[in-house]
Formats: sequence, C-alpha cells, structure tokens
Amino acid sequence: MDSTKIQELYSFTSEEQELFDYAREYMRKVRKRLPFLLETQNGRERFVLAGLFLTYRACNHIGTTMSTDNEGGLTGLHKERLSLVTSITGKKIRSTEEFLKLIGYSPLKVILLRVNTASFLIRFVLKKTDLKWD
Repeated sequence: MDSTKIQELYSFTSEEQELFDYAREYMRKVRKRLPFLLETQNGRERFVLAGLFLTYRACNHIGTTMSTDNEGGLTGLHKERLSLVTSITGKKIRSTEEFLKLIGYSPLKVILLRVNTASFLIRFVLKKTDLKWD
C-alpha cells in the first residue's frame, strides 16, 4: 500500500478530531512530519499503530478483543483500519493486550507520568528504535 493511502486511512478524521482533543493535537503535531515518517517501514508501522488508538477505544467500548484476525463487531473505518494492518506491516495483532504492549501504553502510566494521550502518541510515532513484534 502506498504512503498516501496509509496517511489517509490512519490519520484521524476531522470527525474524530472534533470529538477527541488529543486526536486533533496529535494530528497537528504529526502532520508536518508525515512525509519523512512514511519513508521507512518502521515509521509506517508506528504511524499505523498510533492510528489504531481510537479503534482500540472502540473495541473497549463494545467489549470485544482487538485482533487483526477478527474485527469483533467493528464496522466502517475501524474495521477497515484493523483489517489492513497485516497487509501493511506483515504482522498480526492477536489481542488488545498485545496492541497496548506494542505501543507501550498503560492508562495508569500516562496518569502517573502526567503525559496526555496526544503527547504519548507523538512520542511513540517518532521513536527511532525498531518495533518488537513477536
């Protein structure tokens, strides 16, 4: 999949940005770095995973496991985003816990470190280290 399609699919939509301040702040901060970020496989993977954050929240809301093997009742953009992760990265997400581990997210850690969600996602996307997939 080309970088333009990845950017369109995994950028938070204007509606998502209107509903969630952190999505708007994240997109504002990451937008100017996208061309450079999407040049490398590591950058694409990190951008895709960050773009799944609201899909993670949607899965939590409907009480289903987040998995690339089973969209668990998701529809629309969330289903499309999750279903294409494997074709973009070549890897699968088997559970919600695995997704959270991949991005290093813990609600408690975010609260204790007083880091807002937008800052957390920006830091994750811009890390220079390689992702550790099983």
